[in-house]
Amino acid sequence: MTKRQIINLISVLVIVIFANLIAARYYYKIDLTENKVYSISNATKKTLQNLKYPLHIKVILSNDIPSPYNNIVRFFLDILEEYKSFAKDKIKLEIIQGSSIETEKAAKLYGIPPVQVNAIESDSLQIKTIYMGAVIIYGDKTETIPVIANIKVPEYELTSLIKRMNTDKKRVIAVLDAGKSSTGINTLRSLTQVLSKNYDVQTVKIEKGKLIDKKFDTALLISPIEKLKPFEKYALEEFLFSGKNLIMAIDKVDGDIQSGYAFKKDLGIENFLEKNGIKLTDKLIFDANATLINVSRNAGGFYITTAMKYPFFPEIIDFDRNELFTKGVTSVNMIYPTLIETDNSSLTIKPFMFTSEHAGLESEPYNVAIDREYSESDFTKKRIPVGFIIEGKFKTDFKNPLEEYKDTFKKEGNGRLVLIPDGEMFKDDYISSGDNLKLISNIIDYLMSDNELVELRSKVVKYHPISLKDPKTALYLKYFILLFPPIMVIFIGFIIIKFSKRRVRL
Repeated sequence: MTKRQIINLISVLVIVIFANLIAARYYYKIDLTENKVYSISNATKKTLQNLKYPLHIKVILSNDIPSPYNNIVRFFLDILEEYKSFAKDKIKLEIIQGSSIETEKAAKLYGIPPVQVNAIESDSLQIKTIYMGAVIIYGDKTETIPVIANIKVPEYELTSLIKRMNTDKKRVIAVLDAGKSSTGINTLRSLTQVLSKNYDVQTVKIEKGKLIDKKFDTALLISPIEKLKPFEKYALEEFLFSGKNLIMAIDKVDGDIQSGYAFKKDLGIENFLEKNGIKLTDKLIFDANATLINVSRNAGGFYITTAMKYPFFPEIIDFDRNELFTKGVTSVNMIYPTLIETDNSSLTIKPFMFTSEHAGLESEPYNVAIDREYSESDFTKKRIPVGFIIEGKFKTDFKNPLEEYKDTFKKEGNGRLVLIPDGEMFKDDYISSGDNLKLISNIIDYLMSDNELVELRSKVVKYHPISLKDPKTALYLKYFILLFPPIMVIFIGFIIIKFSKRRVRL
């Protein structure tokens, strides 16, 4: 090796070493995804900046985690590296991934359960027991993520968890027991379980002579079964007039898919709404863009289950994207929603979700039979609003104060009301359908001024597949995608060979 070659080799080594040192110190990458899912948001950065003392994150993993779980874990670790890179000394990241004995010991210590997954090894399908969890320690508080693969939006889960650990006291939300809705409250376990991660959720029974405690910033009235009593309605009004947030998801009409019948209800809140320019009608909404349901039919002694669209369960995909709480919500599925009419009220009334352009209305007598036949003339209504956010000065429906509330009587007051003509969609049977849970969670975060959580919850990878109606065009495009890359490689190879031969001749 000549002296010049040695100098060149040393120069290259020095450049590589310095390049690595600079890259390690000044880390930078470009995130081209639509929602920046591979970069931490400003909300996360703000949460990390507010840490009072160091945060210790331990990730407990088995060796040889099979696909696709290894990719999920890798993505989770990449996000953690982003957290550590920004927070620096405020976060200590430890990955426990040694022998099976060490991993199992650490998992038992922190309550990380084993998970059985399918794995293809030696050309056969096998069941493996693995660990893939995490524990976060902050001061004397400890939180666990039992199974990393179950997390849909890692940054949302991590940041909301860290934010919760760094908060001394949770804000309080009331789930109201009114209109004999105790049965309904027992069917809201999924909703209350999710809300309890970030808020202190309390069930509040409205009692005669008492008001809703002002420690609550937001109250939910979901699917009351019977007519509200006057003192229950007054307590709702007084809470709203106190500048608080009230969510009412109520069913004006109950339908029975088995019998094909439906009946309207008197909820006791209609007069108050109408006094404020909002009419809760008993007209059922049906939509050509509907949810698929399974229907069993008797075919010669055999029952065959088929999936079919049921127009009285509309699938809502049209949202006002100017509202922050609709971010990341792609569709929600409603159950027998009814029409809400609004007039020139002094309130600010903003609809935020709508039916498709092929919807209709059904008045009494209702025919909601599953085998009902429809024609194009039935679907003449376009973009019927099915969700409203209403702000401003509300007026009372009471002409005179109730005896037990004389000292607290208010004729009007400022507040914010979210009105949705369907409460069933937020109960346990339907809340997992579509983005129902995400919508109500976003609305509550928005009303509680926790817009950062709304932003984070929407950070999911969006796929935009090419949609071609012409099958011939789709076929041509398919072969072009398959053949173009290797043809280009061969073409470039020929060019390189040609120039190499010319250089040799010279």
